[in-house]
Amino acid sequence: MINKQQRILFIICFLGSSIAAYAQGSLGNSPLTRQPFGEYVMEGFSRNRAMGGAAIGNPSGEYINIENPALLWYNRTSNIEAVLQGQIRNISDKTNSQRTGGVVPVNFGLAFPVSKRTSMAFGIKPLSFTDYNISYNEPVVGINDTVNYQLKGAGGLAKAFVGAGVRLNNYFSVGFEGGLTFGNLTYERNIRFFGTSEPIASIQTSNRYVGFNAKPGIAFRTATDSSKTHFFTVGLVFDYGFDMNLSRKNTHQRLADVGLPFYTDTLNSLNGYKVGSPSTIALGMAYSKEQHYTLAFDAAFTNWSNYKDPSGIASSIPNTTRLALGYEWIPNLYSGKYLKLIAYRLGVSYKTLPLEFNNKQVNDLKVTAGFGFPVIRKEARYMRPYINLSMFAGQRANLASNNLSEFYFGASIGITLNDTQWFRRFRIE
Repeated sequence: MINKQQRILFIICFLGSSIAAYAQGSLGNSPLTRQPFGEYVMEGFSRNRAMGGAAIGNPSGEYINIENPALLWYNRTSNIEAVLQGQIRNISDKTNSQRTGGVVPVNFGLAFPVSKRTSMAFGIKPLSFTDYNISYNEPVVGINDTVNYQLKGAGGLAKAFVGAGVRLNNYFSVGFEGGLTFGNLTYERNIRFFGTSEPIASIQTSNRYVGFNAKPGIAFRTATDSSKTHFFTVGLVFDYGFDMNLSRKNTHQRLADVGLPFYTDTLNSLNGYKVGSPSTIALGMAYSKEQHYTLAFDAAFTNWSNYKDPSGIASSIPNTTRLALGYEWIPNLYSGKYLKLIAYRLGVSYKTLPLEFNNKQVNDLKVTAGFGFPVIRKEARYMRPYINLSMFAGQRANLASNNLSEFYFGASIGITLNDTQWFRRFRIE
């Protein structure tokens, strides 16, 4: 039996290692991560990841769902979830291709009830990753020579969040999530003469972000039959666009002469500058038979009109949309056969990215599948720990429209501790 001190130590160690990993991790090198704050990643926990990301109107008492904080009320026992994800990318244009990948922790959360009508959650989750290395050549005007430009980007943003969900009556619940968004994005531009290995000049930019955001949500749920086993749920979330404080430093390095070291100059340093982030409104709905199946759908719209780049210039970032459809099926939760206890999940999602290649917006189409494997424990009669496996594959951009295509696939594995026996101290063994 895991004691209280061991559980607390596990939470602290995982939370600390996750923060370090978010600051340094990557899911693979790709030019498609060259977005305003990096490539946004799915924020959902285990169940929603395997269901295509459908979460806004998709409640569950066994799993944490922070995408709509109004649904936290359904967590009536203590829940701990941790998720690790790996991914491989295959990027190609009309002449070249490359394969990269990475493994990072992507979510950690703890949810627990605080009263008969209220539950809370806290944890950490990634928002974006940046990792690209782009090289191209250009002729030098006035002389018979060619210069090679190399553009690099690395880093990402993460969010430490606290949320609460409150049941108002038999139909409505409301929730609120507050979060601290933080992270560091670094960019580098190297210039060298074509055919040489040493750059003649290098410009490095480091952007450190920190800011607070707010996300309210509401949910409506009603039974559709007299036996109250079938339910219809609708959820609505509005993620406010907010200003993040930016600390920025530009450094210029130049080569004095061949064989001599670089001279380094700090071009400028900014502190306290504000950068606006986009706002998102999301609607979700689900139809379910308790303990048996769930069909869920999400639609979200993100407005980038408030975004300004770190120089304070309003950028023409295209608005984005996201659609997700997911299905979960548990054959028989009370069966004596293990295969009938497994949760089987499928999903598909389509979204547009805040990125244009070849003057056309980039799209992302993904399919998901997954399983929730219950850990059988005789003392846990109604709720069980789960080991969750989610697999996904998709494509971003295409050669015909964007002169670039990325096929990606990967998997995530998570553990869910969600039955009361894990958090109960026994006086008699």
